[in-house]
Amino acid sequence: MANENYHIKTIIQRAIEQDDLVTFKRYCNKNMLNSHLEIFGYSLTTPVLLASRLGSEDILDYIFYSDAVNVQDLDNYGQNALMNSVHSRNMQMFRQVSLYVSFKEKDYEGNTCVHVAASVGAIEILRICIEEFVMTDSQNIYGQTALHMAETPEVIEYLIVQGGSDVNAQDHNGWSSLHYCVYKGLVDCARVLIQIGVDARLEDKTGATALDFAIENLPELVEEIRIEVEKVGNKKNHSESRKKNQELIEEELKNQQRLKESIKEISVGIKRSKTLENFNINYEKQVGKIVKNKEEDKVIEKNQNDMDQDAEILEVNSEGDEFPMVDSLMGTPLRHSAKIMRKSSSDSIKSQITPKIQTMISEIILKTPSDTISLLDFGVEMMKYEELRFRELLGHGAYGKVYRGYFRDSEVAIKVINTDKVDDRLAKEFIKEIECMVKIRHSRFLLLLGICIEGPLCIVTELSKGGNLAAAIDKRNLSKEDKLKIALQLAEGISYIHSKTPPIVHRDIKPQNILLDEYNQVKIADLGLSRAIEKVSNTEKINSTRVCAGTIRYMAPELYYEIPMCSRATDVWAYGCVLLHMFTGQPPWNGLELIAVQRRLILNEEFIINENLDPDIEILVKKCCTRDPDERISFKDIRKIILDLLGVQNSQQY
Repeated sequence: MANENYHIKTIIQRAIEQDDLVTFKRYCNKNMLNSHLEIFGYSLTTPVLLASRLGSEDILDYIFYSDAVNVQDLDNYGQNALMNSVHSRNMQMFRQVSLYVSFKEKDYEGNTCVHVAASVGAIEILRICIEEFVMTDSQNIYGQTALHMAETPEVIEYLIVQGGSDVNAQDHNGWSSLHYCVYKGLVDCARVLIQIGVDARLEDKTGATALDFAIENLPELVEEIRIEVEKVGNKKNHSESRKKNQELIEEELKNQQRLKESIKEISVGIKRSKTLENFNINYEKQVGKIVKNKEEDKVIEKNQNDMDQDAEILEVNSEGDEFPMVDSLMGTPLRHSAKIMRKSSSDSIKSQITPKIQTMISEIILKTPSDTISLLDFGVEMMKYEELRFRELLGHGAYGKVYRGYFRDSEVAIKVINTDKVDDRLAKEFIKEIECMVKIRHSRFLLLLGICIEGPLCIVTELSKGGNLAAAIDKRNLSKEDKLKIALQLAEGISYIHSKTPPIVHRDIKPQNILLDEYNQVKIADLGLSRAIEKVSNTEKINSTRVCAGTIRYMAPELYYEIPMCSRATDVWAYGCVLLHMFTGQPPWNGLELIAVQRRLILNEEFIINENLDPDIEILVKKCCTRDPDERISFKDIRKIILDLLGVQNSQQY
């Protein structure tokens, strides 16, 4: 009976996809109208929801005229038939469904029809929603408005001009619509926002502006955003700026008493000719050891150019004089040295953790029962925040920023966890990431050197100076042999964590998390999503309740099942996506919007292979990205294939 029901549901599903009313009526009786199509990734989707989503007009007409159907059904995201109909972009169907379902409903994440319409670019449906008085500035649980989710210039302009959306609205992380557009690489959308008058100076909770995002992700927009920042800054009343700067001084000086004493000493008693020896020795400890390398000094000063108003902020006496030149302090005006300290102290203020959380983390990671870890056993150091010296920003994301810096005399990478107050959940995530890094001691993974829990939460690792693979694909002229060697090293690293007991799945393999040194040696980074997997009923599954994680373009279709399945095969799929990106120069699902990618994954459709892909690599990518996880190739076999392509007889040389 179970097999028969499964077969019937399969027929019903295919009939809906093809809008085949004859077949649908033959197999879908009144009992089936409210059944869940729990196959092929649809998860908790009833016929009315699926027909609405796919735009099957004839079948939807038939369903609505049936007395047995529950038109208020929700899918596993909490979206009703009206929200699902938005995805079809069929205005007539949307109007039809709206006769039965309210405009005012929200899904489990707090999204309205306006959010959904903005995300898929359905302007006509947006117009209907606005006519029905659906608020365009309604926020979901993440604080996002429809403008944050818009991905086309037309939708952005319509929401602002016709819908009255707040162009400067910020979500709970402080991201504005401009932050999102720059982060997603939406150049035309960002330009529309700039033309309309977005405030390009808005900072997120880490202090990052859209300009910071552009420097990292979208260099072609850097100059335009910089001009907009200057334009807005010039319009601001000078006295208000001075008042705001004074407030910043007072706030920071309360948290950095030593810096306060030093600045006071500078402002009242130190002349231009005075050197570092005249300062309180505590100030030297705050700023860090003297950097003698003059070339590095120039880099440091260059990386502070975007903070060109800091001199004004730090003028305690408001007399307009510069701080004295101190040649022994990195050979730059002292105000530039203070900039480095200002950035560190600002991060400290914004990332402070409560004593309770600090104690919890400390107790867990220092205890040595069998079910926890001991950092000391692995040579991992508990560092003090004042021992860390920050240099330029290397990258940032939703959970924090990564800086190049120094610990004592060693150059390191410092990841600062991004939060105002670290709660229990984030503390546990922090601990899990540390546990993974401690367990993984392999040449293909970044080496964990230490952590800091005094003030902000920091993870300190070795520094990989060659940037990430995404940048290398765009900027370096990598030969086929170079790419194969990178692919081989990546396979070795992932194979290693898969061989652990229990196996560890990375869950976020993508070019941005694959670091390279100057010799193209691979270091795999960002274990924040990694989890151990366990055996359950002869199948592997992730040991976590939140498995649908990662980066959409690199995510496997099984992550969209009703009960998402995450296994070693999930990493194999992502690896195949990385191969495709590396050998074609284009990301997977290139040319498709994210919502379209998700649709293909939910429908478990065939993976799109670029026509220009090398035939040998195409075969390997297809073996990695087959839809059935059980049919995907293993990393052991991947390694053999790559070695053959390299023409290597003795695999020990790689």
